[in-house]
Amino acid sequence: MQASVIGNGNASYRDAVRSLIADLSAEFIGREEEARLAVIALVTRTNLVFIGEPGTAKTALLRSLAQKVSGIYYYYLMNKYTIPDEIVGPIDPIAYRNGQFVRMMQGRLPTANIAFIDEIFKASSETLNTLLNVMNERTFVDMDGKIYPIPLLSMFAASNELPQGEELAALYDRFLIKHFVQPLPIGKLKDAVNLNLSGGSSRNGAVMSMNDLDAIYREIVGYMKSHIPEIADIVSTLVGLM
Repeated sequence: MQASVIGNGNASYRDAVRSLIADLSAEFIGREEEARLAVIALVTRTNLVFIGEPGTAKTALLRSLAQKVSGIYYYYLMNKYTIPDEIVGPIDPIAYRNGQFVRMMQGRLPTANIAFIDEIFKASSETLNTLLNVMNERTFVDMDGKIYPIPLLSMFAASNELPQGEELAALYDRFLIKHFVQPLPIGKLKDAVNLNLSGGSSRNGAVMSMNDLDAIYREIVGYMKSHIPEIADIVSTLVGLM
């Protein structure tokens, strides 16, 4: 059984998060900022989008993060023909012929707690509407009106370009963290090749458990509730600067 890395007190939580960031960063040369933001998004249960060229380790980094927290990971590459059934699961044809409406969700987005949607801004309008509900409410509303709660902690996404149009802008706004991923500098390519050929430098297996993440999130929520006036002042200041 995996021992929890979380102890009692704020310091232990901070140390655990820093350890996870360091472990993830160690796998990818020049991706320290991306690792830090991905971990922050996960522990705070917010959504993050990476904007950048292909081949910048976005997919590999998020897959590794899911492994380090024993997460149920879902990945899908969008295109303009993607329909909701592809990400939430098809309708069971046998059950349907028997008069039952059953969605086959196993291995799809509704069963994941960490999801990565690649090229998200190429999805169809119908698919985007499904994703909006998932991101906002952590629920999936099926065609028969049934509402399914989703165990999703964070929705991660990536795109090679900024969204165009009001509909995509609404989706873009749902990502609290937006980050532009820069290509790896030429000077770091040699280090990246050496790291990849050597098999990486991080620990294998999980670094943190889902129970740990739940404990950290409860600590974050408790801190926010006990510092509401200060947080309100900061948010007001930031909005005023926009």
